[in-house]
Amino acid sequence: MFRFLDKLWKWIKGWFGQNKAPEVNAYESTILKPGLSDLEYENLLAELLEEVVQGRNWGQIQGFLFGNNLEPEKLASWLRSFGQRWLLQPESHQELGHRLLVLSKIARDELREVARELGENLVSAITENEKRQHSETINNYEFITPSQPGLQPPLNLVGTVKEQNSAELQNYGYFYDQGVELRRVGKNEEALAFFYQALNHDPDTDFGLFLLFCGRTLNDLGRTEEALAFFDLLLKTHPSFWVAWFERGRTLYDLRRYEESLTSYNQAIKLEFDEYLTWTNRGTVLSKLNKEEEALASYCQALKLKPDDFAIWRSCGGALSKLNRKGEAFIFYEQALKLKPDDYMTCYNYIRHLYLSSCQSSSIPKNFASIFFLEVSQVSQRTILSLEELDLSQTIVKLKTSLYDSQLLLAKAFDNDCSIRIIKRISQDPPEELYNLFQQPISKKLIQFIQQPFSQKSIYSFKQDLFSHSHYFDTLLNIGGYEDAIIRAEEKLDQAIKQETHSLGWGKLHSLLGYIHYLEGREHSRSFDYWHKAVVNYNHALETLTETDYPKEHLEVLQNLIKVQLGFGNSEAAEQLRLKGLEVLKNLLNQTPSFAIKKQLQLKFIDFHQLSVDILIKQEQIIQALTSAELSKNICLDNLLHTWQEQTVCPGYEQIQELLTPETAIIYWHLSPQSLNTFILKANLAEPIILSQPIEQQEPTQLPHSLKRLQKYKTWLAEWNQQYQDYRGKNKKVAEAERRNHSWRTEMFSQLAKLKIILDIPTIESHLADITQLILIPHQDLHRLPLHLLFDSFLTNPESTINYFPSLQIALTLQQKQPHQNQPSLLNIENPANDLPYAAIESVLINSMFTQATHLDTVNNSQLKTELKANHNIFHFTGHGAYNQHQPQNSALTLAQKEQITAQEISQLNLKSYQLISLAACETAITGQETIDTEYVGLVSGFLEAGATAVLSTLWTVEEISSAWLMIRFYQLYLEKKTPALALKKAQAWLRSLTYSELKIWLEELAEEIRATHPNVYAYLQDFIRDIQQKSDRMDTNHRPYDDPYYWAAFTCTGGKLL
Repeated sequence: MFRFLDKLWKWIKGWFGQNKAPEVNAYESTILKPGLSDLEYENLLAELLEEVVQGRNWGQIQGFLFGNNLEPEKLASWLRSFGQRWLLQPESHQELGHRLLVLSKIARDELREVARELGENLVSAITENEKRQHSETINNYEFITPSQPGLQPPLNLVGTVKEQNSAELQNYGYFYDQGVELRRVGKNEEALAFFYQALNHDPDTDFGLFLLFCGRTLNDLGRTEEALAFFDLLLKTHPSFWVAWFERGRTLYDLRRYEESLTSYNQAIKLEFDEYLTWTNRGTVLSKLNKEEEALASYCQALKLKPDDFAIWRSCGGALSKLNRKGEAFIFYEQALKLKPDDYMTCYNYIRHLYLSSCQSSSIPKNFASIFFLEVSQVSQRTILSLEELDLSQTIVKLKTSLYDSQLLLAKAFDNDCSIRIIKRISQDPPEELYNLFQQPISKKLIQFIQQPFSQKSIYSFKQDLFSHSHYFDTLLNIGGYEDAIIRAEEKLDQAIKQETHSLGWGKLHSLLGYIHYLEGREHSRSFDYWHKAVVNYNHALETLTETDYPKEHLEVLQNLIKVQLGFGNSEAAEQLRLKGLEVLKNLLNQTPSFAIKKQLQLKFIDFHQLSVDILIKQEQIIQALTSAELSKNICLDNLLHTWQEQTVCPGYEQIQELLTPETAIIYWHLSPQSLNTFILKANLAEPIILSQPIEQQEPTQLPHSLKRLQKYKTWLAEWNQQYQDYRGKNKKVAEAERRNHSWRTEMFSQLAKLKIILDIPTIESHLADITQLILIPHQDLHRLPLHLLFDSFLTNPESTINYFPSLQIALTLQQKQPHQNQPSLLNIENPANDLPYAAIESVLINSMFTQATHLDTVNNSQLKTELKANHNIFHFTGHGAYNQHQPQNSALTLAQKEQITAQEISQLNLKSYQLISLAACETAITGQETIDTEYVGLVSGFLEAGATAVLSTLWTVEEISSAWLMIRFYQLYLEKKTPALALKKAQAWLRSLTYSELKIWLEELAEEIRATHPNVYAYLQDFIRDIQQKSDRMDTNHRPYDDPYYWAAFTCTGGKLL
């Protein structure tokens, strides 16, 4: 490595030539040109700061400076010397200080550092006398704030002045200074009042900076929705202010509106490319969207701009870990810890990664070598492109910046006399020969030289060096697992993260240790040995993570402790911890002004409600366990679809019995972090039957049966998700034969057979002997699975039905609806995206069945809302829809003009007149690789919440031809007065058993019905019928092309009136 640096230094010396320049101080390379007076500099600075206040970005600031023949380095040098005079009277230069701090946020290099240092010194140097005057002025204000947080016009929030005798109060800059100072000392409410007063002071003044500070202050107060409104208002008047886009992105991230956050960060980057924080935050948003490759690229760009930032190295490690590039992740985590050994977040992520990872010893150096050469091999082309696009003035500026950065980095890297010589050398101005060189055309010999591949000798030499230093990789070889993670965590607690100096980090690391012990215990037969250690660490964590100082972290530890106590079978201790947690959560919610953040907290700590089900089951309080499960479910549904709800409605057991008849049963699943429980509800039972207890006896210290079942289910679900994601990722242009042979389709029956055993369906069916109407109420990811396919007795009985419901409360609400007696009226929306050829056939044939029908093929959001309000009772949508796993309420139907209508928008409509919603081609089963840990909410939930009686939808996208046939047959049966659930079941059975010859006859009958009205569709059907005839002639007459469950099992009926 040092031989390489020596060669690099010799190359640099050769590049600059042999002429020696006088040795000078590092800052003397930016000596000011003679002739520019201090007054001229002050005037230029005042103009520059006004540009900054107007929201200019760094590129525009550079343009201003170069337009006035002033380089940023020269301005920084003058500021460093002349600014000392202002520090003699800081009270007279408070506004200047604040403006310099704003400049430091957008400037680069030395100007940024000087502006920040001088601004902080001016602002912090306020005298005791001024503090007293400042306090008196504040006391003259009567601060008016809303009784409830929520966006209101700034004029309604402005503080009023009791006495305005001071002339200072007539200057809006005074309010700015007071607000910034109050914000600096943490008095955000008072600061906000001053900012509002300034906004109300002079309507002709440009208040961009005040809007920015209002938004930031509201964010600090946790009033994120209001903060967002201020940033939006700021961007209406200052659309080129990149800082506003940055702050908007950050606020949207806090609101979990990740797609919008990403858009804001992208816009900030367009306006200011070289801000490393924007690239870093953009990477974090992309990671939330599960776009890890893009996230890593964003982090790497940030790293190029700020290579000494430990947080970016940590973020890169996280992205690499998620990409399963374990060895590289370790390297980045190690570098982050070198830069900041006491950063608890890096320690936390690193140790968690250690536990969850196991690197292959031989692959790391080999992979590193291949990655290195692959990366370097791509440099030559990028270098040539860079040379071709060289701009002299920009290159000189960048070169000077690069030299200065090199000086700083080398000063950190070397600790010997050599560094002094190198720094002195680099501090010199570039020779004239270099400027001349940039102006010359690019040499062909240079291009040819750059394009030369590595010699075999250099490749061999590099690999030898790599493997000869194998001790460097010893920390990465055979690394990972339980023992390693524990050892490293305890090392950090002993050396860097101490209780006295890092209370939060110390508590978090102990909490992580407890979690690792708990997870390890779940993998061993003697679980209790590990769980006792977990309790010790969790209790240590609570020593510093108190409910007063760190309430969120305190709640996380309590949730984890409850899991351990339930594992021990100690339900009383678990209940005490749960009640304590609910009390802390209630206080935290009361202290949180933002409704959006309240909802996030309620969902984040839903475990306190979910775990109550496990506790009550252990205490054999089965009815209370069921109602607790329903309460937990309804809390999630309310918070995911609605604004903040203080109270959640939950039915009692007597009300639930209203859904049951002697022929009806309800299967109610509930998943908690600790178990998978199944309730069976039947008429006239004193309490539900619970399927969570083992038949065989087990030792007290072994893993509980309910937890084993949960683990088996999660393992199965991960495999199902992986197979489906891989299948779904196949290009639609791939031959149908290849898609048909994908493992997700070929192994569907065998996979579902495994799920059937895990969910103990045979035992459930043993309780359903006299049942013909089955109600399924799934939980979390179970909503995405074809559970109806698991009940053999209901598949074979032609008159039995299965209805899905999101919750018992929704089922009860729907049964109270009065039946609709009017003539069926159809609203038929035909594929707005226009990319489903058979949608036209389906739409025309279904439309022909109704005497009252509205048929549209291109509608946008507002048009669809208008149509839905009309007097219809059936809505049929043939098009695309998708589940949004990050914001379920934003799951949406795709409309014309690239518009959408979300589940939340749908839920706010009045759709009580609709007896049936049909979403024929909408894929509702998608969540990516993540699982749902609160509750499933999507398009179906939105329509039912809006008052629709029943929704027919698909769990996955079915091949459109078979989907069209099934939907047409469904409507034929539905119009024969069959319930949606029964019509669907009979349509599915018909499609399964359909032969080509039967399909031909059926299509001929349909074609005749629309021959006169739709001749084009008739002709298309005739072509299809001829094709079917040819297939029929080649195949066995009993061949059933749609027998595979892929074609029919995806369709489900949610809701509906029960018989």
